[in-house]
Amino acid sequence: FARRHESGACITVAPRLVAGLGIQPGELPCGAAWQDTRIELGFLKEGDVLVDAISGESHRVANGGLAMKDLLQRATVAVLVK
Repeated sequence: FARRHESGACITVAPRLVAGLGIQPGELPCGAAWQDTRIELGFLKEGDVLVDAISGESHRVANGGLAMKDLLQRATVAVLVK
């Protein structure tokens, strides 16, 4: 889910249907479980930096998007703010 206003943006990342990831029962869908899955963010510019309001980590847009394994490294959700 994304909202944009002028040059800012807020993107909420919340996975669903994670059974297909092949994780074990009780294991959280974080980090490496996402392999090469990406979120495409065509409305942002290459190199834009988004800060996760939950973890405080910064993520730089590359190749038109962000890697899920990086976004969900520490938690199962992310709230990205530009």
